[in-house]
Amino acid sequence: MQQRSQRQLRVGEQIRHVIVECLLHGNFTDEVLYHNTQNVTVSEVRISPDLKNATAFVYALQGENFEAILKSMNNEARIFQRFIGKNLTLKFTPKIRFKEDTSFENANNIERVFYEIHKEGDSSQ
Repeated sequence: MQQRSQRQLRVGEQIRHVIVECLLHGNFTDEVLYHNTQNVTVSEVRISPDLKNATAFVYALQGENFEAILKSMNNEARIFQRFIGKNLTLKFTPKIRFKEDTSFENANNIERVFYEIHKEGDSSQ
């Protein structure tokens, strides 16, 4: 994996903030997204070196309806792009796509494995 530049990290974080703001105040035409924006967390935005493409990693807090929410977010990407264009001064407004953030699930799996190892160690003594 190529190391991201400070500029990519900074712009990615700015876009993340704008996406969160859009989720709070956006006017969405999709019913699923309109009623579920309070359940979505944007954990990270990774932007390409040319700043023309961005991937936003999202996670549903309750986990309900997440596939539908993710599909709706990708269908409504133009609204997010328009909001980014209005709120940030970038030469190009990046094309945005949304993907599921699995890092929370991975962290829970690792924690469970450590717990099981610790539990086995205690029972063998």
